[in-house]
Amino acid sequence: MEIKFYENNLYTGLDLENDNTGSSIEATAILEGFKKQNKRHITILYYPADKIFENIPNNSPVEVKEKIIKEINELLKSFEWKFKPTEIYKIEKQGYFRDSSILEHRESYINLVEMPDIEIFYKKLNLLLKSNLPVQFTHITLFTKGERKDASFYGIPIPYVEEFNNLNPRKISKLESNERFKEIKKILIGSLKESYQTHEQLAEKGEKYTHTINSSGDRTLVIDYEIEETIINFFKKLNFPIKIISEEHGEVNNINRNPKYLGVLDGLDGSRVYKTERGIGRYGTMFGIFDTLNPKYNDYLASGIMEHSTNKLYFSIKNNGSFVIEKDKEPVQIKSSGQTKLSKSNKIWIDEELMKEPFNNKDLEKTRDILKSHGFEINISKGSSAIDYVDLAIGEKDIVLECTRKNNLEIAVAYGLVKESGGVIVDLNGDDLGDKKYKEFGQKDHVMVITASTPELVSEMINLLKK
Repeated sequence: MEIKFYENNLYTGLDLENDNTGSSIEATAILEGFKKQNKRHITILYYPADKIFENIPNNSPVEVKEKIIKEINELLKSFEWKFKPTEIYKIEKQGYFRDSSILEHRESYINLVEMPDIEIFYKKLNLLLKSNLPVQFTHITLFTKGERKDASFYGIPIPYVEEFNNLNPRKISKLESNERFKEIKKILIGSLKESYQTHEQLAEKGEKYTHTINSSGDRTLVIDYEIEETIINFFKKLNFPIKIISEEHGEVNNINRNPKYLGVLDGLDGSRVYKTERGIGRYGTMFGIFDTLNPKYNDYLASGIMEHSTNKLYFSIKNNGSFVIEKDKEPVQIKSSGQTKLSKSNKIWIDEELMKEPFNNKDLEKTRDILKSHGFEINISKGSSAIDYVDLAIGEKDIVLECTRKNNLEIAVAYGLVKESGGVIVDLNGDDLGDKKYKEFGQKDHVMVITASTPELVSEMINLLKK
């Protein structure tokens, strides 16, 4: 850290690389139209040069000022500059900033910081300069919003505490800091409701095929493509920091320049049902949001399935449960069946299509045969994993058997919904998928997975298969 000249000012600060301060309010800030401040720092000193040198005679040699700069740099190096973030505030200012001819309104979220060294630094600095400079107001600017096209103009200078008090500071409470999940919930529900509108508007037009081939090498239905377009554009309008992996569009990287979240999207799960029973049969749009670009399954933030024929939206929020919204009514919490014992009364469903080409999953076939040999009734899935997972989350099914394939979109989205309703998804070893990397597990192989209403039930299932 050393003194730099910046537009006739002397500046030095503590640069913060890869700073994640304020992540708890990021979703809120982004949805309010704020931009993330990527070049984060804590200003230590920022004063006009003539203020620093006001006690130096004008006719002093250049070497005198250079000596003072050198002494200030030596003083800076004598401190460790440790700091601790404290409260988050939202501030605003109407005024003339860099251009005295333009009146602007700016807003920022800032994080105050405790920095014990700065008081001592300014005491020694003022002795050195024979001055009385106020102590710099230490903070980190997190998110900014202004009226210019160039976001680099958005910051609000806060040189000392008196200036901070003039900026209408509003403290963001801890409860408010947890608004991220509320905002994630809001945008998840909003995007899936948009998918329903697209489904209704397309009507029979959605049954036609496009001229495109999707990421799995299959021809794309209009309904699949258009619903994905709807959700992708929804996030583009928000400039939400997300990258989306989808069945029809593949990886979508142009939503935001600095994506933080990963979205997993299947525009329409159950296309065969849609083709034959549009508006009557059961199928749905699946979408999930994860808290990192390279997540484990347990990094889900929110998961949702829109069942179009019934206009029921099923969703989950991490650590808050799973719910259903029926035709814009208030959300109602849903729970799995809670079955803990493996018995002949269990409702077991299997996707037999995954035993055929191109999947040929032998573990599924073997599991089906073992269960049948023990007298269990096996139900055949009707062509939509989304519906199987919904039914397990609401307690209508106890066990669902399938395997990984085609980017594992369905399993990734279902994981949060199932877990928050009380269920589990495991591999044949009984290992929960939560600790497995989404982009690695089962991406190249067709790995069988078991979804059950409780950990106890899946444990009994695994024990039976190992006998």
